[in-house]
Amino acid sequence: MGFQTLKGSEHQFKILKIHILNKEKFSHKYKIYDAGSHTSYDFKCKNCNGSKTDINISDFTNFQADKIKINLDDLIEKGGTGSMCKLIKCERCNTFYYVGFGYDEPNNGRDVFMIHSILELKILDK
Repeated sequence: MGFQTLKGSEHQFKILKIHILNKEKFSHKYKIYDAGSHTSYDFKCKNCNGSKTDINISDFTNFQADKIKINLDDLIEKGGTGSMCKLIKCERCNTFYYVGFGYDEPNNGRDVFMIHSILELKILDK
C-alpha cells in the first residue's frame, strides 16, 4: 500500500505533528526539482510505518482554503506555509499529511522547488 494524493477534502483538519520543517532557504536534502531535473523525496507514514511514497511536484497546487480546510493561523504558526502544497493520505492507516513546497531561484532563470514542510493532520469531529 502507498499514499493517495487528494485534490481536497470535505474534512476540517487540525495540525497534529510537524514531521519536517525545512528552515534552510536552499537545501539539497529536500530539493525535488532543479531546473528541469526531478528528484523524489522518500517518505514513510509515521503512524503505521507500512506505507511509503515518493513525494514529488506532480499534482501539487497553490493552497486553496476551500479544498484543504486547515486553520490558517495554525498553519502559519506551525510553519506550513509554502508557495505550493498537496494533501496526501496513507492508504493503510488513513492518516492525512499536508506537504508544503517552497520555491527558490538561486540564480537567474534556475527554478528550484523544495519540500518546506510535512505536517500530520487530524480530522476534527463535526
